[in-house]
Amino acid sequence: MRRSVAVFLLTGVLLLGGCIEPTGLRAVIDSTHKPSQGVIWLQDYPAEVTFDASRSTGEIISYRWTVLDEEGEELASSTEEEFTYQFDYGRYLVRLEVTGFGLETDEAQVEVVANKPPVAVISYARKDAMAGEEITFRADDSHDPDGSIVEYLWDFGDGSRETTEEPEVTHTYEEEDLPPGESRWQFTVTLVVIDDLGGISEPPYRHEIWIYGGCCGH
Repeated sequence: MRRSVAVFLLTGVLLLGGCIEPTGLRAVIDSTHKPSQGVIWLQDYPAEVTFDASRSTGEIISYRWTVLDEEGEELASSTEEEFTYQFDYGRYLVRLEVTGFGLETDEAQVEVVANKPPVAVISYARKDAMAGEEITFRADDSHDPDGSIVEYLWDFGDGSRETTEEPEVTHTYEEEDLPPGESRWQFTVTLVVIDDLGGISEPPYRHEIWIYGGCCGH
């Protein structure tokens, strides 16, 4: 018995002194809202999310949760194994730090974005045009319910793509864009918009346009 106690005390001293490298300490975050590629997206807010550190591994003696805003300012903290926070519109970072028996630490984090997705709309576009003719497309009716649109991603269906910060773009379909032997062809123009918090419009907005070869007219 005395030998066992002595070994335990010696191990503790060595751990605290840094002479033994602790192993197996790992911070793990679970939550009621599952992340996608490291981000929890909340389209309906205010929303409460509960975070759980119970799957963290190692000889853990303490937990510390912190919630940071986009500027890095601490909004809330907790030292419980489970932690709940209510999120409003914005981008946040939730961080978990666990401390082991030898005072070693490990950290995990997850990003939380409370944001309604934007809506893409092609509000002006022709239904047909001639090859070689410059065509204007407008997306003025695209909107974001709780922020602003920062990027318009256009796909013209002929292999050409363009990203703009403004809702207007021009494009020219060339004669060689038509399949061999075809005097006209219908192209699908696709628009996706991205808002100021990285939200992406779904589904993409699509517009069909007929392009006529220069030799054939309408």
